[in-house]
Parts: sequence; structure tokens; C-alpha cells
Amino acid sequence: METFKTTCDLYFKEPNFIKNCANETCDDSYAEKKSSIKTIIFQNEFATVNNAVVSVDLSEKEDGSILAYLIENVDDPEIYTAYIQSNETIYLPADSANFFNYFTETVNGNYSSELTSIEGLEYVDTSQVTNMHRMFYDLRYLSRLNLSHFDTSNVTNMSYMFYWNLIYLVLIHLKLQACQICFLVKEILFV
Repeated sequence: METFKTTCDLYFKEPNFIKNCANETCDDSYAEKKSSIKTIIFQNEFATVNNAVVSVDLSEKEDGSILAYLIENVDDPEIYTAYIQSNETIYLPADSANFFNYFTETVNGNYSSELTSIEGLEYVDTSQVTNMHRMFYDLRYLSRLNLSHFDTSNVTNMSYMFYWNLIYLVLIHLKLQACQICFLVKEILFV
């Protein structure tokens, strides 16, 4: 039996959410290498990734619609680049607290992360996010960040979003509403 998509099916398609591994269980092979990821690259199509040491489904539906591949760094095989791919828009979940902070690891009470670059954020949709608490917390080696495509219109919590790394960030492009700007200034100046 052949199935036909109606116009309504195309307009009301459920968003393709990525797992927030900080709040949900993700594949162990991915989790054990998280603090050794130097670059995260979001891509808006599936492409061949050669020499992946780990491949994992990061879609909330676990249907293979969002895949991550870890590639060893040529100069240092203990450092990885993560390619996160989908043929659909990648939506961050409503609770995106600690989303990128997940890529840190606590060692002797101190956070440790190799993450220096997050690319392709224009392929990530944040319109459903309400919580960005500690999203980029303590990513001390992250020196550039372009958040110009982030839709923060539904965000109600940005506490500690950039805590411990604002002094390291050279460039942040983030469109905020007036109340969110006041909140972030308070966090930066008084925490």
C-alpha cells in the first residue's frame, strides 16, 4: 500500500530533536571521548565520513536522523573532531541546560575540555529552547562563537550560560531580547 504525504504532513512535521547528552544517556563510546573533542561541526546533510572511530545516533527518536561521527586528529589520536549530521534541521531540546558543557569532564574537582571550536551552528534551530543554563559553561579553550542564528525568544533561563569562559571568547554574536540582555549583564558583572 502506497502512502501519500498531504500538505498538512509537510507543514506540521515534528521537529527533529537532538539528544541533550548532559540530561539523557548517550552511547558509552561517545561519552567516554567527550572531553577529548576539539571541534564540533554541525552539517545540514549526511556526507561520507571516512575513518570514524565512533558513530552514534543522537536523535531523540533514535531513528538515525541525526548522526555523530568522531574522527581522530592526525597529529594527536587522543583528540577528536565530531561531525554531527542530518538531512533535516537539528533542533535543540527545550531543556538544553549544559548542552555544550557536556563536553567537559571533571578531573580532581576541575573541569577539563579540549573543545576549541563549534562550527555550523546555523544548521541548529533553538526556537524550542527554554533553558540554556550553563550551555557553554567552562569551555575555556573556546575562543570564537557565532550565535547569530540562535533564536532565544522562548528562553527563560540563561544563568551561567557563559560562566568561566567569557574572558576567553573573542567573538560572540547573539541576538537577545532586552530582558535577556539585562540578565546576562548581571551574570557577567556580579557573579
